[in-house]
Amino acid sequence: MSKPKTFEGKDALLNVVICQRRQLLSIARRILHCSFLAEDVIQDAAVKVSHMQYERSIHCPVQFAKSMVRNLAIDQARRRKLENNYAALETEGENLHVPCSDPCARLEVCEAINAVSAALDELPDRTRRVFERVRIEGISQKAIAAELGVSPTLVNFMVQEAHRHCLARLQKHEEGPEEGLRKALPPPAQAGAFDSGRPQSVGPGKRGPRPRKKTLCGDKRAAPNLREAAVR
Repeated sequence: MSKPKTFEGKDALLNVVICQRRQLLSIARRILHCSFLAEDVIQDAAVKVSHMQYERSIHCPVQFAKSMVRNLAIDQARRRKLENNYAALETEGENLHVPCSDPCARLEVCEAINAVSAALDELPDRTRRVFERVRIEGISQKAIAAELGVSPTLVNFMVQEAHRHCLARLQKHEEGPEEGLRKALPPPAQAGAFDSGRPQSVGPGKRGPRPRKKTLCGDKRAAPNLREAAVR
């Protein structure tokens, strides 16, 4: 595979971009009205020239460089105009209303919907269908009663039963497994229920029972008996 021929005037064109940089900057600045954007255009032109590969020569490198800078500046101006049409201020993005900006809140909503869906699956088919048609599809209870051949009161009872069942499952889901386990366990024993063998505390200003005085032989009341036994 033969290598592509390199443009013979490539070095000359790059030399024009470098040597006549001030003139090229003025061309880009007149179109973009910004010195910083004009600098970017000159940098893009230099990079583009360094990667150029042609099979024909350029008769006027100066005019070619000016046309290149002018076209790049026009493209940059069009791009900036398009961005300004669709862009917004940063403060507007901060105040943008989002239905659910918090991922945790979105996850909680999804889990609640799954809990209600699982609760509906636990209901009888007719009760679940009646509840969905009344609460979701918006069909009147009288129309459903006429369709099923039952009284509107029975339809109302089925809707209320499904509503209570879903509400109970949703509350159980919000409590979590720890709260359910806490309710299932017996309440802790009251303090002092098993303290009958412990000494009772004495309040301020009250004197507790006086301890018995002991001698070397034990209790003071038992001392005379011990002395009599020793004499005998």
